[in-house]
Amino acid sequence: MENDGTSPSFVESNPTSDCVDNRESEVTQERLVNALTEFVLETDQAFIIVEEPSFRRLLGLLNPDIQIPGRTTMRSEISIRYQTEKEQLTAKLQEIPGKLSFILDCRTSSNQYAFQGVIVQGITREWELLSLPLDLTILNGSHTGENLATQLIKVLEDFNLIDRVHSITSDNASNMTTFFSHFKRLMLKKNVDFNIDDFRVRCLAHILNLVCQVALDSLRDMSEVEPNIYDLDPKSDGEMVPVLTKVVD
Repeated sequence: MENDGTSPSFVESNPTSDCVDNRESEVTQERLVNALTEFVLETDQAFIIVEEPSFRRLLGLLNPDIQIPGRTTMRSEISIRYQTEKEQLTAKLQEIPGKLSFILDCRTSSNQYAFQGVIVQGITREWELLSLPLDLTILNGSHTGENLATQLIKVLEDFNLIDRVHSITSDNASNMTTFFSHFKRLMLKKNVDFNIDDFRVRCLAHILNLVCQVALDSLRDMSEVEPNIYDLDPKSDGEMVPVLTKVVD
């Protein structure tokens, strides 16, 4: 709307704003590669997606002259991003005073790959809790205690944290007993004393899960022997409120 001088303009004219906006919205090669890297990481995409014809046609609508990177470039960019993030995390952990606590868990994928995940926790100088994923490793072999302990030592050495271990939280699987024994021996070789009784923390959620499983199994066994395991509460005023009247020893 033109301003004829008799009425105020509702939009302040800025001759450089359009140029600035155009420059900021321009799809350059560098911005495209950075955006694609974040897209692949945040949405857990396979590298091959950048070579899919339909995906390339979609990006071509933004800028037909842009060079869309291939999967090899994406793999390289993500490796560079990982190293950068790793260096920043290593530096951040070195700024935390005192010891650090670690949480360890393992899983096996549907295609039978064994993984070990590690979370690190600590208190910053500002008395804030820091909790960050530290490592997710595909193991060479199964979840044996020796294998898990050896891999954790590698992670601690990689982040320069071998003498910063305060405690390790894990589930109560039988292989974890072997893990802690082997981990203690490996730490002694590094001249670090790791007292299992003081520094092993058993996962409370896993303990409760095991308790519930045992209780449910016992109830199933009792129901097979005595089908009428449930009686009605005489104080329920006739409402159908089943109450377990048998106590499992």
